[in-house]
Amino acid sequence: MTNDPKNALSDIKLDAMFAAARATSEPLDADAIEPSPALLAAILRDAEALQPQPQPQRASPPRVPFWRECMDVFGGWAGVGGLVAASVTGVMIGVSPPESLSTVTALFEVVDPYVDSTSGFADLLEEG
Repeated sequence: MTNDPKNALSDIKLDAMFAAARATSEPLDADAIEPSPALLAAILRDAEALQPQPQPQRASPPRVPFWRECMDVFGGWAGVGGLVAASVTGVMIGVSPPESLSTVTALFEVVDPYVDSTSGFADLLEEG
């Protein structure tokens, strides 16, 4: 316990208190003890107050359509608009490339004398 001399009981005083308790009380039978009706009512009242109350059903959030989820991935209308503009520009450059683009791409062409540069994928389809 504590070592505070003000609050400390000596062993003699404690022994006297235990002896008095033993002399005045009878051995307790756990089955013979019944709580008072007021105590039982208070326990039940407290237990009912602590029971969880049913919560009202929350409405589920509305389902988001797939196309709107895709638009959110690309950043909304601005992102989708930029993607469409870039796609159309790429298709137009691929369909009718400007003359200056041909000279730029010619710089990256590798000439190998052992490879026939006129053959392509279409030639592979024609062969048996």
